[in-house]
Formats: sequence, C-alpha cells, structure tokens
Amino acid sequence: MVRRRARWLPRRSGASEQLVDEVGAFVGGTLAELYEVRGGRVPVWAWTNLLAHGDRASLRDAHGRDYQAAGFEDRWRAARSYLAGEVLSLADQCGSLDEAQRRVLGPLELRLATDVKVDWWEPTQWVSTVVAALEAERRVHRH
Repeated sequence: MVRRRARWLPRRSGASEQLVDEVGAFVGGTLAELYEVRGGRVPVWAWTNLLAHGDRASLRDAHGRDYQAAGFEDRWRAARSYLAGEVLSLADQCGSLDEAQRRVLGPLELRLATDVKVDWWEPTQWVSTVVAALEAERRVHRH
C-alpha cells in the first residue's frame, strides 16, 4: 500500500528534509553518525551530542564497543566510548542521566559548538574538557 500525502501538506524540499533529519539526529544523540553517513567532517562538538542527548541504552552501547585507534574517526569513537562510561558513572553517582545531561552535557555541547577554537581540537583535548565538566558536577554532589 502506498501512503499518500494529504493534499494540504506542502512538499518538503531537499533542504527541509535535511533539516528534519538533522533535528531528529540532534535530539536522538546520533548527529555524529549522520555527519559521517553524509561523508562530511564531524565537528568536535557533535561528538558530544550522544553524551548530551542519548538514552542510557545508547550510552551503554557506545561504551561497550571496542575501538582500536586505527583511523582518525576511530580515535573520536574510542574517546566517546570512554566518555559514555564516565557519563553513566556520573548519572549513577549523582542522580539521573537526564539531570547530568541537563546540568552538564547539554550546556557543554552548546559551549563547544560556539567556540571556534574547538574545531582544531584533538580527541584528548575534548576528553579532558568533558571529564573536567563531569568532575565539577561530582564535586557539587559530594558537598
């Protein structure tokens, strides 16, 4: 059965379809994968997207993968795998995943997206920055 579009719905252009895909990937935590599929460079901040918006199962899946640093993107995946475990640990220690994402990772993602210097970072700089933000949140919950 072929689904027909309601006559009153406008046709979406390629640009609007692309935007819908990007918004869906952003809120689902899969923006880095979307950029990879499109063949483009993955911005540093986009690697934070899974940490800031992914659900517990997605983070566990990312953390459970073993990435050997064979290629450039694999170094980013390995870094994100490590950080996914750190985010899950923070969520377990400090309340909930939603709270950690709302208080720490969402704001960090936005900060990274708006800082042009971040575009030239290596995975180690990104990991250090995310770990520092997670540690700051841990200190808040210890006191």
